[in-house]
Amino acid sequence: LTEVSGSKRFTLVEQPLVHYLGFDPGELEASSLTLASAAAGPGVSGFAGPIELLVAVGRDGVLRGVRYLGSRETPSYIAGIDAWVAGLAGQDLTQGPLSLERFDGLSGATVSSRAVLETVNLAARSGTAAAFHRTLPPETEAGPGAPDWGLYATLVLVLLFFPVYLSGHEGARLLYQVAALL
Repeated sequence: LTEVSGSKRFTLVEQPLVHYLGFDPGELEASSLTLASAAAGPGVSGFAGPIELLVAVGRDGVLRGVRYLGSRETPSYIAGIDAWVAGLAGQDLTQGPLSLERFDGLSGATVSSRAVLETVNLAARSGTAAAFHRTLPPETEAGPGAPDWGLYATLVLVLLFFPVYLSGHEGARLLYQVAALL
């Protein structure tokens, strides 16, 4: 706990979710919280299931540390996960959730990287609300129910390729090329 959170003294809190409050020397008010991602609720699934993490967040909303605990992901894909999650420390979660738009993921493990970041966001949001009665900004990425307009546009362009090409109209072909570039 000390390595992940930087705090020296801890108090176990079991409700509303299991977490540890961390105290700095001489302080009476908790400066951090540390929790296992499983305590925050149903985990986000990676490629092979949930990825278990130990997450520490400061009272100020800054991510103090993340430690990889385990998963059923393919070991060769997540070989560098320990160093990668350690590099997340110091991120200010009050500025927005962690996402692959802000950080490079593990090479060849995009699904696992996204799952790790979503798991950190979920654990930090749940823990901060329970321990410090503060809310962190919600996810800004499109959720699973949001339409993927880029995919729909690509599908329409693929379906229109042969009719436009076979039509022989130069204007239609030029319009198709412009649409494809956009």
